[in-house]
Amino acid sequence: MRYDDVDIDVPNTLGPEQGSIGPGTDANFTPFSASAGAIWHLNDTLDLVFSMAHAERAPNVDELYANGPHIATQVFEVGDPNLDKESNLHIEGGARLTLGQFTASATVFNDNFDDYVYQEYTGEEADGLPVALWRQQDAEFIGAEAELAYDFEPNRYGNWRAFAFGDIVEGELSNNDDVPLQPPARTGMGLDWEYQGLSANTTWIHAFKQDNTSPFETDTPSYDLLNAELAYAVPNSGQFEWQVYLQGQNLLDADIRNSTSTLKDFAPQIGRNVVLGVRMYF
Repeated sequence: MRYDDVDIDVPNTLGPEQGSIGPGTDANFTPFSASAGAIWHLNDTLDLVFSMAHAERAPNVDELYANGPHIATQVFEVGDPNLDKESNLHIEGGARLTLGQFTASATVFNDNFDDYVYQEYTGEEADGLPVALWRQQDAEFIGAEAELAYDFEPNRYGNWRAFAFGDIVEGELSNNDDVPLQPPARTGMGLDWEYQGLSANTTWIHAFKQDNTSPFETDTPSYDLLNAELAYAVPNSGQFEWQVYLQGQNLLDADIRNSTSTLKDFAPQIGRNVVLGVRMYF
């Protein structure tokens, strides 16, 4: 369980030129959250899992009082000092399977929000940026995720692990509009390898087209993301552990538009890139 007491004080120096922000718009919130979970161990192969959580969140300063250009997100934000705290009931159930070196898990979940806080585009512009209002209404999210993995028997070529996964979530507001900035459904697979001080991994992710969009929001196309890493742990490195690594990110040089970003229409994620670095563990 968790209890918070959040006070936001607005300086008296803010006057009418700041719009609706000024003396008398101080805010106080007392969010309360609690969660519980259970695992039913049916046998050595199968576990059933269940969890439930009630969470409350106080709106932040931007959501309450923003009134101008937000350069990082390229949006002209307008807050609402009358926002109430956001509350959510999360229910989740799933199963975990273990068959020797094979493991699998699957989970479904439902989130019901009261007074969900989100940005609503108006179709208007100010200072050359799209205007987005911080709004609040009820919302519901439904989603699922699954993962499969197989650990091969260690051999003279090292330890190998193959895995695959998928996830999906859809959200809808109480007025039947889609929740803005939803993530796409994804599927993927990968391979991990370890041999003495060497380790490597590669992961491929396919993200599907996201066309569950809110008004004035654009669709995002599907993409394929391929990442890989090779690392070497330096032996006899004293009291610290050193690891030298070489990463390759977005090796397919895909045009990736992140549907959860307000910058997706003019700022794709970085293209093919290689990173050489050093990690130090204490």
